[in-house]
Amino acid sequence: MYMATSLLIAESRNLNLKNHLEIIEKIFEGVRQQLLLKIQHNRLDLTAEQKDMVSRKVRDTVLNISKLPEGHNLREFLFKYYEGLEIPLVDQDFARDHLILSQFWNRKHLTKLSQPAPNPKNEFILTEPNMIESAEPYYLPQGNVIVVPVDLVQDPFFLLNTHDVFKYSSMGFVLARELMHAIDPINIRFDSEGNLNEAGVEIANSPRFLESLQCFNTTDSNIKGLLAHIGGINLAYSAYLESIKSSSKNGSDSSVIGVHPNNITSLPLQQVFFLNAAQSFCRDGLDNNNVWLKEMLYSYFPFDSAFECFPKEDQCRMW
Repeated sequence: MYMATSLLIAESRNLNLKNHLEIIEKIFEGVRQQLLLKIQHNRLDLTAEQKDMVSRKVRDTVLNISKLPEGHNLREFLFKYYEGLEIPLVDQDFARDHLILSQFWNRKHLTKLSQPAPNPKNEFILTEPNMIESAEPYYLPQGNVIVVPVDLVQDPFFLLNTHDVFKYSSMGFVLARELMHAIDPINIRFDSEGNLNEAGVEIANSPRFLESLQCFNTTDSNIKGLLAHIGGINLAYSAYLESIKSSSKNGSDSSVIGVHPNNITSLPLQQVFFLNAAQSFCRDGLDNNNVWLKEMLYSYFPFDSAFECFPKEDQCRMW
């Protein structure tokens, strides 16, 4: 019932998903553009065909908020989607109701397997069972889609009328992190439709790609997360700086609409960015949080510059 739950959360919190979507998509486009620029810079010495494949996949990555489709009357869509699902209301038999819902979900899932690939923007996202209750954004390789649970599109994680430094260091960072998963050592092998791609396989086996992986000196189980965090903070910070430049060129300062950090702290905006990004690591549930936070910021020049740290060796990076 997680699809219905997403709508109930949005309605109970009076969330205007359309307004939120416009801002979040702007942030996402900012981090996407930064990744495309890195691909064109071609640190990995990719061929023209390989660059085209990776760039196309990044451009085709879809952002979906709350798992719900766009362009529908959501209540009508939900009534149609759950048509045929009957749960007795006379008692509270959790085990029976759980089995009924599991059977319903599996029927929907199996039906999708025999149909053409869905458009993630116009159709409901069938999430894998282990991701149903996730409060974090996540990347679905089979649809090349990033799903943002509706829980994150609200206070305290995301506020519409606040300074851009908070938007890009929170929502921008997690979106950039998930975008990096689209081109990690596993998913780089597949195109935007989830098909094994020859150019992608060549990239994954190329000397420069493998050499970059060795720099990180970590286990295979940690490498995807580490690459996503290091690449994500880089993309988010670059996108934030670019948003400041764009505002200045347009003769307006959209970055200071609403709550300005100077009203609550005297810290420089660069420090505020990294401190706010680190907030997402201050929670239970992920054993690698401390490791990823340290590795993400270790030898990262903008962080060292913001906090006047002693320069270290160059940070490992992929793209």
